[in-house]
Amino acid sequence: MIAYEGHIPVQGDLAVAAAGLFVILAIHGQTATLGNLPMAYLRIWLAIHLPFQAIGRTTDISYGVYLCAFPIQQLLAVAGVHEVSFILYAALSVLLAVPLGYMSFRYIEHPAQRLVALIGHGERRAGAAPLR
Repeated sequence: MIAYEGHIPVQGDLAVAAAGLFVILAIHGQTATLGNLPMAYLRIWLAIHLPFQAIGRTTDISYGVYLCAFPIQQLLAVAGVHEVSFILYAALSVLLAVPLGYMSFRYIEHPAQRLVALIGHGERRAGAAPLR
């Protein structure tokens, strides 16, 4: 995105137009083929204008969510939740993965990062492959 920073105008009226175009495409069932461009513009506009820049500065749960989400989704699928309702399946996946991701960060990743900062990366052992 940095390569196109000066070439993509980020304006509110264009965001409204993109949202309107997406709604029109959704009404006509064409979002799968033509909806990606207006949705991409909306996401860029929202990322710049919504007040969420502080998220992830001190607590990054993304890796924990990444690790936990797939097993949770598989267990929910085995339990047949996806057959009841996809919305329920997706909601339960998020509601279970996010707290587990936070716990992973809080009790595993963050202490490990502090430990590495405290003791350093250590000396390489003899015969260890060179770091690149």
